[in-house]
Amino acid sequence: AILRERGELDAAIALMKEQERLCRELGDKEGLQMALGNQAVILSDRGELDAAIALLSEEQQLCRELGETAGLQNSLGNEASIRAARGEVAEATALLKEQERLCRELGDKTGLCGCLNNQSLILWSLGDLEGAMALHREEERLCRELGDPNGLANSLLNQAVIYAAQDPRRALALVEEAHELAVRCGLEELSIKSKPILDQLRARAQ
Repeated sequence: AILRERGELDAAIALMKEQERLCRELGDKEGLQMALGNQAVILSDRGELDAAIALLSEEQQLCRELGETAGLQNSLGNEASIRAARGEVAEATALLKEQERLCRELGDKTGLCGCLNNQSLILWSLGDLEGAMALHREEERLCRELGDPNGLANSLLNQAVIYAAQDPRRALALVEEAHELAVRCGLEELSIKSKPILDQLRARAQ
């Protein structure tokens, strides 16, 4: 994790491949599952998407064998993100639906928030604004329950962009809350992202 954060992806992959080799020799399926998943994330960062998907598929198989539902939902979400980025919408949606089901079974509200957000972005891209909004609203409710300012501000901002054309006043209220939350909680990237949207909507409201 430290090497990845430093951007030393080759060194990180080398260590994880060694971990994978040792886990295979020892028959350590739990360790192997983690090693495969971590490698897949780095390969995805490097743009080696086919290789990442292959590792995620093996990780998911191990998770099913081990009954490791939490690891499985996370792996499904990672593969869905890759497939969505490649425009493989049907495949990504199917993976996210399974991830959503598992998160609900586990009571994993944090995982569910991310899953709902990713599904909403797909629906948004397909022009299903009503469906996207319904998912964003559930995500918003969960983020408020969890006390997750980053997830909440992102959800509010996404809703505002959808509302902007049909209900600019509602959109303005959402962006104002998102921007205030980002500034108050020190979410610099989000505050920078929301400021021009806020300024634009305020100008339209005058």
